[in-house]
Amino acid sequence: MPELLEANQVGKLQDISDAVFNVEAAETPFISMCGKDPKPHQKQSSWQSEKYPVDGHQGEMDGQDVTNFDSGQRKLLYGMAQLLRRAYKVSTFADVTDVAGIKREIAHQKALAMVVLKTKMESRALSDSESSEDDNVAIPNETRGGFKWLDTGAQAHLPVDPLFRPPVECHHTTPLDTFTEKTFRSQLDAAYKLRRSKSSLDGFVGVTLKGLVDDWTVYDSQTPTQVPVRSFQHKGDSGQLINVVDFLKFSTGTVRLHISSQLHTDEATGAPTNFTDRSGLFLDMRMWRIAFMKRPQDRRLQDGGGGPRGYCETIMMLKCMNPLGHLKVETDLDS
Repeated sequence: MPELLEANQVGKLQDISDAVFNVEAAETPFISMCGKDPKPHQKQSSWQSEKYPVDGHQGEMDGQDVTNFDSGQRKLLYGMAQLLRRAYKVSTFADVTDVAGIKREIAHQKALAMVVLKTKMESRALSDSESSEDDNVAIPNETRGGFKWLDTGAQAHLPVDPLFRPPVECHHTTPLDTFTEKTFRSQLDAAYKLRRSKSSLDGFVGVTLKGLVDDWTVYDSQTPTQVPVRSFQHKGDSGQLINVVDFLKFSTGTVRLHISSQLHTDEATGAPTNFTDRSGLFLDMRMWRIAFMKRPQDRRLQDGGGGPRGYCETIMMLKCMNPLGHLKVETDLDS
């Protein structure tokens, strides 16, 4: 009888690692940092925004009676709530079959659905999507995304009052290679003129935009040819090359940067768009709130015979308490 070679063996066990690996990270910095408002009691909510009026500083004549009167500038802003859901189901056999790294398939799918739901919330909040109201036909209730809140013109649904629409000086919409330190400083200066104080902003930026800002430490962006004129210390024996900018400080404001892959994504599929990696929102987080009519929760459905099933859902509303003083970079072109 010839020798038995491994290639001819029958009944070999499959060697699968006792773990499941996912290369995608479910990072949701905006939702995590956003303030949480009390539960709204209706799908549409409103709140008051105020802007201090500008007045002269001439003296008043002695003995002159008061005849002219003024009042503060206060307007209502409106937001809509939105139902977000992620359903899951496994077959009867799939739920009882042993799988490497998973104790029970239905529990794994439930946990996965909750992660996806949180990502959906982040994507909606950092989107350019408009709010809408259910028409009982095809249009659901939807909440307005961050990019749309900062439009300079009137929104299509529940538009922001003109008094609280950001000026064009706070926006960058031309190709990304025109976004320089000088450009961003001008945006911060525009925010300062609106607020009459320094800004403290958190920037949620796409990977390409973040890389451009990182290079501000290497190249002088004021020169047309991006000449490397800056110097920095480097320990030759450390084997390290550090080219990162996570914090910006200018005379009119400071910015902390957070890289994000959920900016300006496709509303129907959640897939990145040409805007996703090149855009950014620079926000005063004190002015942004998430209000839950229903906090994220899991619901199990009755097994009708085909296998266990359920869904995770939430009803959320994104509120921009006052759109003035925030900045955005919204571009889909590199040059």
